Amino acid sequence: NAKTVTLNDSWDLTLVVGTADEGHRQKLFRVSTSVLKLVSPIWKAMFSGRFAKSITKSLVPFPDDSADAFLTVLRIAHFKSHEIPQTMSPESLIELAQLCDKYKLSPIVLPYAKEKNWLQPLQGNWQAAPQNAELQNWIYLTSIFNLDNDCENLINSLAMKVKVDKKDLRFYYMDDLKKVKLSEELPNQI
Repeated sequence: NAKTVTLNDSWDLTLVVGTADEGHRQKLFRVSTSVLKLVSPIWKAMFSGRFAKSITKSLVPFPDDSADAFLTVLRIAHFKSHEIPQTMSPESLIELAQLCDKYKLSPIVLPYAKEKNWLQPLQGNWQAAPQNAELQNWIYLTSIFNLDNDCENLINSLAMKVKVDKKDLRFYYMDDLKKVKLSEELPNQI
């Protein structure tokens, strides 16, 4: 029941992204391995050598990834600029950042993110960042998309507004005394 999207007419591989239990969120992408190897060092290693010979025209699962974020990246990689979304919700940006982080895709995604102004709410607007657990998401996004000044300001903002749980350093308390788990995706300097 998953939707199949062909991104390259000379496709040699089908990626199965998401899981079937997510229903409509699982998608199949027919892609060119040559393109994938060009855009990500992780995919280059993954689709080269002996493994590459055994997967031609096969299905390769990516169950832990977002099908929507994957589609955006694949459209960028396969030069389908007219199909790249004009806007991104904060949730979609987080999923895209996770994919960029995992597969080292920021260099190809960042120019489109800037052109489409996906990151505009984050750039130079760190004072407007949410003062709750969502602040971590803004820090993560600014770190993945190389908004270094904004990231540093957000990290400082987080440091000034929290109290660390002395019993368990993986948690902190916001101004409203709500206990929040520190995300493992945050930059090391946190």
